[in-house]
Amino acid sequence: MSSQIICIDPGPVIQLTTFPRNNAIKTLWDRWEKEQRRILAPSNLFYDVTNVLAAYVRQGMLSPRTVQAILQACHALPIHLVDDPDIQTRALQLTGRYNLPIGCDPHYLALAEKLDKELWTYDRRLAMVVNQAGSVARVRWIGRKQELATV
Repeated sequence: MSSQIICIDPGPVIQLTTFPRNNAIKTLWDRWEKEQRRILAPSNLFYDVTNVLAAYVRQGMLSPRTVQAILQACHALPIHLVDDPDIQTRALQLTGRYNLPIGCDPHYLALAEKLDKELWTYDRRLAMVVNQAGSVARVRWIGRKQELATV
């Protein structure tokens, strides 16, 4: 298979690096690498990952030392960051279209839409809202086993 581009949000990154017993994401990530998929995300990816990990520290789920190690693992992943001001503008528009919070979701969706590529996420609500609306972007929810089987 030739190189194919996919977009991801923070969910797959956090699952892969923070929850090592999650075999589903390891299997999926290995498949992406085997198929030479180019993995893209907006330039704010690691800010969003850091925010989630900081919440885990505040909740006592992870220690600061563990989070530092996880962040190093995140940065080592073969993810290509896209810095495009048009994504921010489109993200703002998408918040209204899908009634999304201004946080990170619209940025990932805007990138996938701009590139006409799939967005992979663990966010079931995002996938349902966007796919039911018939968006240009296709959102693949990783939590569903048949999604993994069809990749």
